[in-house]
Amino acid sequence: MNQTQRIITILKKLSINSSKNPVYTKDIADKYYENKYSENKNSALRMAQDDMKLIKIIFEKDLVCVNKGCYIFENEELANSLFKIEFDNDEYKKFFEFIILFDDALLDSISNEKLKIYIKKLKKDKEQVYSIKANPIEDPPNKDIMNTLKKAVGRRRYTNLTIYNDDNLLVDNNNKEEVLKKIQPHRIVFAEGNWYLAIFDKNTNINNGFRFLRIGRIIDIDITSNTFQKNKDIETYLKNFQSLFTYFKKESFKVILKISPRVSKFFLNKKFLASQIIINTFEDGSLEIHYEVNNEMEILLLVKKWLPDIEIISPTWLKDIYYKDLSEILEKMD
Repeated sequence: MNQTQRIITILKKLSINSSKNPVYTKDIADKYYENKYSENKNSALRMAQDDMKLIKIIFEKDLVCVNKGCYIFENEELANSLFKIEFDNDEYKKFFEFIILFDDALLDSISNEKLKIYIKKLKKDKEQVYSIKANPIEDPPNKDIMNTLKKAVGRRRYTNLTIYNDDNLLVDNNNKEEVLKKIQPHRIVFAEGNWYLAIFDKNTNINNGFRFLRIGRIIDIDITSNTFQKNKDIETYLKNFQSLFTYFKKESFKVILKISPRVSKFFLNKKFLASQIIINTFEDGSLEIHYEVNNEMEILLLVKKWLPDIEIISPTWLKDIYYKDLSEILEKMD
């Protein structure tokens, strides 16, 4: 029995539990030991506790510890619906339609026959109505690497990572591997078409130790037995970062842009960064927009993308960087 199967077994128990019939990690551990999923009773108990911690991470407030090693689902509606498939439920249909539109490969591993037939019909309907051209997405990461990373993140274990160092692929360097020792893996992140591991590395001062590491660069993973505590600063950052360029633990600054009438409609209809606020609308159709960023790259990339229809109003130092970049481009064109 692998971890996924074990967790599903626990969830099934939780879905039918109540305050009078809670689920005990000790009972789960006994089953693990009896079925020879673990070598001894102590390791079986640790395995059951780790499985329950992962479930707690997923369901957060819905899973309540009513006593030491004793759990119930406080949200009875959620518990009752966990393993029920209601094809006439509109929200249920919307959920699968959304997945099919943007990443239908996620549904290929479903084994429930009725659900497979249902999904096949939805896919056929989608092809007759939609044509989605999304940003390029990298190939799915190695499954073994991903499964090991899930364990490291879920259990909050210090981890040693061997990565492929592709910082300069043009240099003939025989040693293209780098080992990151005792890093904290905080979250698996999908952003801008790529998979990343959000890590904290106390061995570096760059970006205050925080880094988005491309999972595709990871060659080997060694999970240690030592655990680390949840970092509130990192949790807050991961909820609020605007782009992969957003610095960790650095003060933000205000940027004001002038948007020409020719492209203003795009900024009226869409936020290009989460902090975007329209502060002035002018008679000629132009806009004045305010952003909060902490890395000049966040805003410079946006401005260059809409060249020449965006003007940096403030801060002056950012405008100077922008003009310098433009001057270098013009020099190369001469």
